[in-house]
Formats: sequence, structure tokens, C-alpha cells
Amino acid sequence: GEELRGLVLTDARFVSALYEGVTDEKLNDLNLDLLDHMMRVSGDAFYLNAMPDFDWKYYQFRVLGYYLQCTDDGNKRGFNKNQLKRILAAADAIEKLISSDPEYFKEIGGTEAIPFMCARNRYYAGKLSENDYRRALMTEYEHRDRKAFGPDGNYDNVLIPLEFLSLMNERRTAEDRLMLKTFYRNISAYMFGMPNAGALSFVMEYFSGIVQRFYEIPSVLTFYEFGLQTLAALHPPTYIHSLMVGQITECLCNYLIESDPERLVGVLGTKNAEEVAQKRGELLDFAYKAALCHDFGKILIIDTIFVYGRRLLDFEFDIIKSHPVLGSELLRRHESTKRYADVALGHHRFYDDSRGYPESFKTGESPDKPIIDMVMCADCMDAATDSVGRSYNRGKTLGEYITEVKEGSGTRYAPWIADLLDNPQLREDLRFMLSEGRSANYRDTFLLLKSVKEKDS
Repeated sequence: GEELRGLVLTDARFVSALYEGVTDEKLNDLNLDLLDHMMRVSGDAFYLNAMPDFDWKYYQFRVLGYYLQCTDDGNKRGFNKNQLKRILAAADAIEKLISSDPEYFKEIGGTEAIPFMCARNRYYAGKLSENDYRRALMTEYEHRDRKAFGPDGNYDNVLIPLEFLSLMNERRTAEDRLMLKTFYRNISAYMFGMPNAGALSFVMEYFSGIVQRFYEIPSVLTFYEFGLQTLAALHPPTYIHSLMVGQITECLCNYLIESDPERLVGVLGTKNAEEVAQKRGELLDFAYKAALCHDFGKILIIDTIFVYGRRLLDFEFDIIKSHPVLGSELLRRHESTKRYADVALGHHRFYDDSRGYPESFKTGESPDKPIIDMVMCADCMDAATDSVGRSYNRGKTLGEYITEVKEGSGTRYAPWIADLLDNPQLREDLRFMLSEGRSANYRDTFLLLKSVKEKDS
């Protein structure tokens, strides 16, 4: 019946989404050809007569919207001059369509982002100056709904800042820096306010672009700070896990400096045990912060991290396994985090490099090898003993986990870590951290999120 035919047409227009992320000129043409065909359908007498009750006005609006979305994220897909002319025609058409029945489109919604999307396509087509485009973006941004978490809210709150980032070069003006400060503050608040994982799935494509194009402003916000804020906002369990791994790593490092400082020679350029002792504070700070950053790669795949209640599919597990590489690449781009990149890259590698991922990275070639080994141990320790954040599994006792370390000594775990764990005082400190310390981290994170949301309300 007509209902089924309408469903087919609705599904057909979604095919355009398959081209998202493509950077191929021929495929861009195919994408536009598909949209041209879908528009022709809406004017074909055969279809109009076959489906007289179908909402063709809304159908045209949605198809024209797909044209405009083609140039999202600074025309990342690389539409050329001729292709941009075709998209520009769609911008003119959608404005004409909306003005033909403003009351109808006011009722259906979804029109809030159209003005800035049209401005963007006119800019890339050479019909609008950069200054005029910036003004159009800022006008839309200033009128955004800060608590709208659907597609329109995501466009205004996240995509507009991303579009500004695409316009900036390395020589940022004072105005640019102030604008970045405003964007980062507002985006953090917006992400903290995200009501659920469903809302998050809409925004991640654009937010990933923000993360990948992040510009540090040392006096305002570093990538180290932004990454931690992001983990707390998007996935509190990973944030708490990072706190635990940081604290456990710092504890292990402290005892190692006391008992066997030679193991740390080479880290931070130290040449002997005496220098290790002299740089004790710097080494502990380095170990702690490197551990805090070890899972930054998960920021880019947080929608996969949110898969609960079932086993991961093979391709999803492959995505999860990409987070050390993604994290390392992100960390290397910024002054505040670049020295932690090897630790992020190697934290899922065995001590002897026989197993783990990524296979291409040999931890023994890094001067930060001792820190990598400690973070790997701390990462496994927290995961193995946590019954709070990983309620689907009974956590092991510290004693059970230490037995596992002993059994894997020389392969998965560094032999000196197994020896270090024989220290009774270290064991007592770890027991405290895994019980009262973990509870404190959960409580503090809950209070942090609560205070941010109350402040934003």
C-alpha cells in the first residue's frame, strides 16, 4: 500500500548517508546524482499520483538538507567547484521551499540550522566572503539552544565551532583565541549535559572533529585538561578508571624509586640512579599524568565503548583495539601531552612484546619502557579488581591479581613488577586504593558531574 511505498522512499533517501566520510571526487558526483534522482521523484507525476497522501513537502526538505550536509566539517569531503554549484542550487531551493509555507516548517522543526548551512555552501562556492560567513555562523551560534541535544542542537552547539576551527590557521588572532576559549568552555558544558547515550550518538561525528582539530591555549585550556574533561562528561567509568590507573601507577613508581631506581634510568633523560632520585617529583608527575592520558584514544570511539549488555562483534572489538594508536596520535599533536604518547601506544603490549596491540610497536625501543610496563600493570589491576564500574563481573582480590602477575612474570608483566609487589607496605597501599580510594573516586566524580549540571541549569 501507500504506507509501504512511503517507507521505501524514506529509506531510499537515507542511502545518501553511505557517502559520508568519503573523499573521492567520483563518489561525490554519485552522491549528488542520487540526490538529484530523489528530487526528480518528488516532481514525477507517476509517483505523485501513486502516493497522493505522502508528505512530499517534507520529503523535499529532507533531501535538500542532505545536499547541504555534504560540506559539513569545512568541506572535508572535498567537493569541487562544479559540485559546489549543484549544492548551491539546493541551498537556494530549500530557502524557497521554507518561505513557501513558513507555518508548516515551523511546526515540523528541523529548520534552525538551515541559514548557517546555506551560508557555508555559499562561502565554499565563492558567493560569500569569509567575514560574512563568520558573522552568519556567530549569529546562529549566539541564538542556539544550549540544552537542545537533538540534531539541530548538535549542529548549533558543536558543528558551528567545528566550522570555525576549519577557518583558522596557525597564526590565530586575539579574536580567534577568545572565540576558542568561548567554544571550548561551552562545548564542555554541553557534553556534560548530554542526557543519555542515544543523544551522544548524534553528536559524536562532529565532536570527534573538535577533538582532532583541537588548538591548545596554554593560559586557558590544554589538551591534557580538555581530554580529562571530555572523558568525565562522555563516559564517567573511563574517567574513573583513568584516575585509578594514574594513582596506582604513581604508587608503583614511588616504591620503585625507593627500591630500584636503576630501573627508571633513561626516563626523562636520566643517566643514573642519582639523577632518578633527584628527579623524583618530576618522574612521579610524569608517571601519573601519562597514566591519566592512557585511554584518550577512547574519546574518538566512545559510541562503541557504550555497547553494553552483549558481546562485542568482531569489527567492534577491532575498533576498541584501535584506541592506543588513536590516543598516541592525539597526544603527539599537543605540547601538554606529546611526551605521554608512547605510554598510550604501548599500554596493551606485553612486557616481552610477544602479544598485545598494536603489534607494530615495540615497547623495548621506547625510553619510557618502565612507565609503559607500570601503566599496563595498573590498567590490568584496576580492571581485574573493579566490581563497581564492571558490575557484570566479580572483581578479583588484590591477592588473586598478584598471583596472576607472578604467573605472567617475564612475559606479560615485568619481572621487577612481580618483585615489587612482594613489598607488604605497597600491598597495603594498593588494597586501600582499590577499596576506599576507588569509592572516593566514584563519589568525587559523581559530585563533579552533579555540580557541573547544576551550574549549567
